[in-house]
Amino acid sequence: MKLISPGGSSTAGARAPAGMQITALPACETTRRLLAVEYARLHWRLKTVTRADSAEGWWLVQVSSTSLSKPPRPLLSELAASPVPPMSAVQVLDGSPCLRFFGLKGPGDEVYDLVGHDGLLGLRPGNKTGEATAFVSREASVNIFKKITGQAPGPEPIPVRQATGWAQVAGGAARESSLRVLLDVPEKGKSFTKKPANATATVFHSQAAPPAQDGWDAKADKADTNDVIPDDWEDDA
Repeated sequence: MKLISPGGSSTAGARAPAGMQITALPACETTRRLLAVEYARLHWRLKTVTRADSAEGWWLVQVSSTSLSKPPRPLLSELAASPVPPMSAVQVLDGSPCLRFFGLKGPGDEVYDLVGHDGLLGLRPGNKTGEATAFVSREASVNIFKKITGQAPGPEPIPVRQATGWAQVAGGAARESSLRVLLDVPEKGKSFTKKPANATATVFHSQAAPPAQDGWDAKADKADTNDVIPDDWEDDA
């Protein structure tokens, strides 16, 4: 496993904190980053940190273990051997309540930490830069919103109470966070009037994998390809 120094640069002798291993994934475009981070966060309970690559539209992702990290069941290899994925491996996001985040500084890795695992179904990019949509269970939606804002949901976005990077002003008071969130709950049994970006079903099953290649080869091959979020979780690495 390739360890990363605290400053983010890769060195042969770098050490991770005690009990933690950190690895850097090959540079990846938006779709592959989303799949890798979602699988690592929701299913392996790993921590991820994403920063922009020097090439526009590409990302560098660091993955590290936590005290909660554990292999998911079933594994992708087990799902690949099954012609039909079990219903437990399918998350239908369309029609689920969602938390719309505004003012993110990156692609939204910190949203997983803010929302937590309980009730979180999936995270998708928003319609604009700095936005992300977290789909949550109907039962947990209001409680999650109150947890991260300290307020009841309203018609306008509300500042996140414990957002990463809250600044301190004179006297030690916390400055209001630029990160805001809005709870959108469709009527039960109905989809959104205006569907959020990428509100597709997430299905964890396999298809035939393309020839293996590293992140830099993929950059050249994908230079003129539009990002489309697929309906499966196959990893062709």
